[in-house]
Amino acid sequence: MARKLVASLLTTACLLAGLTTPAEAVAPGIQAEVNAILADGPGGRQISPDTVQYDGYTVTARTVGAKLAACRYGHLCVYTPSRTFDYYQCDIYPVTGYTGNGSYVNNQTSGTMTTFLRSNYSIYIASIAYSSGNANWDPVYYVNVCPRS
Repeated sequence: MARKLVASLLTTACLLAGLTTPAEAVAPGIQAEVNAILADGPGGRQISPDTVQYDGYTVTARTVGAKLAACRYGHLCVYTPSRTFDYYQCDIYPVTGYTGNGSYVNNQTSGTMTTFLRSNYSIYIASIAYSSGNANWDPVYYVNVCPRS
């Protein structure tokens, strides 16, 4: 009887959260990656089973090989093997969690620049919207979304 009650409550909670089944609540390994995202930087809060929100951007945990989410217009998206970074506000952000090879989509308004910076703030990649590309993220320490002149 208790198992049925727990299953029923879990299903109800998932439905209220917009999920169709309890299995969608947290894919294997996703919560561990979300915990790592939260540990990477202060100020984040988990807003869904796989996403953490910070001021100006979100970070979504993905299983390796999962389909990449489309990058919405007005956003800069960075894809690493296990995370999607979605920037929607102009600022310079310290980077944590950019490791290995990945890609980016600069889908900001036409002509808007983003720079990926090394530890000494020198430019590693400069991208003008609309553009996309692949990169080794290991040298990147900061992302400057629509830098001011």
